[in-house]
Amino acid sequence: GMPNHPVYTQSGQHYFAQGGWGNAVAMAREGETANFDNRNINTNFKLVGTILPGLRVNLQTGINYGYARNKDIANSFPLYNWDESSIVYYSIANPDQTWVSLYNAENTYRNFTGYVEFNRTFAGQHQLDIMAGASQEENDFDWFSAFRNNFANDEVWSINLGSTANMSNDGGGSHWAIRSFFSRIGYVFANKYMLEANLRYDGSSRFHPDTRWGLFPGISAGWRVSEEKFIRG
Repeated sequence: GMPNHPVYTQSGQHYFAQGGWGNAVAMAREGETANFDNRNINTNFKLVGTILPGLRVNLQTGINYGYARNKDIANSFPLYNWDESSIVYYSIANPDQTWVSLYNAENTYRNFTGYVEFNRTFAGQHQLDIMAGASQEENDFDWFSAFRNNFANDEVWSINLGSTANMSNDGGGSHWAIRSFFSRIGYVFANKYMLEANLRYDGSSRFHPDTRWGLFPGISAGWRVSEEKFIRG
């Protein structure tokens, strides 16, 4: 709208077209209220406990949930010239093109992780560290949309009251999941010589079933030279 143009026509009975720039007051007062309801809930829970000396359990889970419930409405109302001799145009939509658009979506993400750890030192110089666990992530998404126009009246905006001539409906969804098994064993002697081995077995639903899983081993060794007598002096 134009701030230097009148809101109403000469008689004050109708909204002024404002030279084709749109009438912001008319749109605010006469336009239907669109509803956009979008919410998200994120949760995370963790539990850590010691079962036996040196043996600890870690459990963690998280669930994220979100949804959208959106309804957009385009109704029609006339804007006149200054002396009200004619309607210049209709704001938002023409009388035969009023429309309602719906969009609903829902997404749920879940993750679960659990592993045990064992750490113990024997005879003062043999340190053993073992870990093993599993994890899973999964996500589900679904959506639906609908559109109709040319509503018979501007009092009730239920989607089924629109014309079926140009209606459209659409929707879809997706699902994916990742699962992993993992382990690690480490050994340290005299706080100087270190050896560690890792093993993972991972699978993803995004790959073809024949190539969905993979085994990933790893090994490493270390030498803490700073602990040697010839370095320490």
